[in-house]
Amino acid sequence: MKKETAYEMDAEFGTGTDRHWYKYRAGTRVPTKATLAAVERVCPGSRSVFDQGPGGVRLWQALASPHIELWDLIDLSFPKLQELRRVGLAGIAQYAIEFERRLIPQQYKSKLDYIDHAKGLQRNAIYLAHTTEEISLTPEIAVSVIAFWRLCSLVLFNMLSADYLLSGVMAAMSHGEIFGPEIDELLRKYLNDQLREEYPVDHNLKDAYSLSSDNPMTGF
Repeated sequence: MKKETAYEMDAEFGTGTDRHWYKYRAGTRVPTKATLAAVERVCPGSRSVFDQGPGGVRLWQALASPHIELWDLIDLSFPKLQELRRVGLAGIAQYAIEFERRLIPQQYKSKLDYIDHAKGLQRNAIYLAHTTEEISLTPEIAVSVIAFWRLCSLVLFNMLSADYLLSGVMAAMSHGEIFGPEIDELLRKYLNDQLREEYPVDHNLKDAYSLSSDNPMTGF
């Protein structure tokens, strides 16, 4: 049963907490160790979600870490390419190519925005490949993409590639297909706010990119 009020939360978890439930929901206060322990007793595994992210995936780190730590999360998808972090911007460009190879099947590279004229739909090619099960946008891949987008944003490099990758993940989030409907909706709204800060004027991902079959996404 979903608990909505502070009284319901106290009844569920006991009074050995700091009892600031509404502030936790608003993100204005961090729970104490006692509160985290009280919730963990009733909901085993909740502490791992708080410390790392849903399913133990390091989502919170992807959303908030400084750029030097974001490399570790990108390496979750490409563990054999750790040497790329040593070559600066060239490494970031190469990571974009590796993401492209993994997430965009060859047949979609002639046009990154798939348009279904019969249904009037326009889809990111990464999400299209996900819906046809040619790729799988797992939580681990989503965390790596978010980390890559933040890394590009922090160093102001390769944003066209990073934006397209993020838009594909966010399309899956709009259907609750990454971390589940509730977390995906909150995360998608948060990322949309970040995108608006990054592009305060006329930000429209789906109209921003085109790709010819012989022109790589990273080739600007």
